[in-house]
Amino acid sequence: VLELGAEDFGCFSEHIPGAMFVLGSQLDNERRLLHSPFFDIDERCLKVGAAVFVETALRALGAIA
Repeated sequence: VLELGAEDFGCFSEHIPGAMFVLGSQLDNERRLLHSPFFDIDERCLKVGAAVFVETALRALGAIA
C-alpha cells in the first residue's frame, strides 16, 4: 500500500519531467509508514537505492546508453 499523504511530487512534475520509485525496505514484517515515529528500514536496501540514483544520473548525463 502506497500512502503519499501530502506529496508535492505531482505538482513539481507538472513543470519539470520526473519519476518516482518505491524502494522496498520492510523490516520485521511490520508496516512502518513514512512520517511516523516508528519509521525504520532494512538498511540493506540502501545499496540498491543508491545504485538506482547513480544509474539515473549517468544516463541523464549521457555517460551510459
